[in-house]
Amino acid sequence: MDPLIIADKSLTSRLIVGTGKYSSHAVMVKAHEASGAEMITVAVRRVNISDRSKESLLDYVDRSKYFLLPNTAGCYTADEAIRTARLGREAGLSNWVKLEVDRRREDALSRQRRALIEAHAASRQGRLRRAPAHERRSGGLPQTRRRRRRRGDAARRADRFRARDSERQQHPHHPASSRASR
Repeated sequence: MDPLIIADKSLTSRLIVGTGKYSSHAVMVKAHEASGAEMITVAVRRVNISDRSKESLLDYVDRSKYFLLPNTAGCYTADEAIRTARLGREAGLSNWVKLEVDRRREDALSRQRRALIEAHAASRQGRLRRAPAHERRSGGLPQTRRRRRRRGDAARRADRFRARDSERQQHPHHPASSRASR
């Protein structure tokens, strides 16, 4: 296999292994050795770079054997990721960076709670439709990325519907306003 060449770095393995999610540092070291990877990602936020006298994750990574690729895991904005990347560079980890920005700040429980509150408000306003029979029997359709993205806009859509309905009811020639006066 041809080597992977990025800038001035030549790698024989295309596998990049992380340092998180291991039960212990010893397990991490064994996994790195078994993988055959030459590049290891390190979350800058997980490394104690302020006090080198204390034990650190970097104490268990052989820097002569592995190229460190600092990442910005745990950052929720671009500014925060850039600050974290600069911190990793200044700490001497690397001039390279694996940029990660997680826009989903809230956890799954808070998203579910918000969806439940929105559904309750929609049902009180009469805007909640009953799912078709085939969806109720099958337990619902799997959520696609588009449906998840739309759910975040529910509040804006609700405001738009309310504004549109109030405009229709105020217009004297609109059928909804004549039905309301009957």
